[in-house]
Amino acid sequence: MAFGTHPDRTLLIKVGHVKDFSDVAGRHVIRISNSADKRNEIAERLRTAGCDVKTSGTDWLNTGDFNINRESKAENQKTKYKPI
Repeated sequence: MAFGTHPDRTLLIKVGHVKDFSDVAGRHVIRISNSADKRNEIAERLRTAGCDVKTSGTDWLNTGDFNINRESKAENQKTKYKPI
């Protein structure tokens, strides 16, 4: 919805393995990771979009985990429901 009304102020961020879709073809999409470079890139893009981003200190560079472990998720799904 935000992309439809404010495409110039909308960030598209990929987490994990996501297939591109045609509606965003040609748009800049950021693939996020835990690296400081990617976090800085997102902060700068948010500033460009008009957001007041606070990057003082270093906590924001390592808080949260953006790594997706597909095997753990698949294994979790297998063991979630067991027949009685």
